[in-house]
Amino acid sequence: MAITLTVSPTYDRQLTLLLERMKSYRDRGYATAIKFDDLAGEDFLERYCLEFLYRFTPDFVRFDCCFFSKASVSPAAERRWASLLSAIRKLDTQLLVEGVRGETDGQLARILNADFVQGDWYEKTAGGESHRLVAAGAC
Repeated sequence: MAITLTVSPTYDRQLTLLLERMKSYRDRGYATAIKFDDLAGEDFLERYCLEFLYRFTPDFVRFDCCFFSKASVSPAAERRWASLLSAIRKLDTQLLVEGVRGETDGQLARILNADFVQGDWYEKTAGGESHRLVAAGAC
């Protein structure tokens, strides 16, 4: 079981409190996961998300596929996403890509080298099996 915290700009003022709570969960033996707000702007990603990752290394980082669709908008945005992915790998945190709805999303998950993927497309291609979490290497 992993306790997930969605990190969004509205929590900016509560960073210290959020870090304390997540550390408390970890101390009690829970796995931790963070999910960055899919609708957050690039400033939030660059300033807040990286700081959060370095101050608290979660077991998992969760992203929806749409989070990365903005990366192709500009070279600066692409660099920001690459920086975030690099930080995740350096911290030995596992990447989970959610919302995989089709082959294009599945290809994105492979490009991102996701540790885990989740989405309707995998259910459809797996013949309707009940498991929803599939190792990316098994795609």
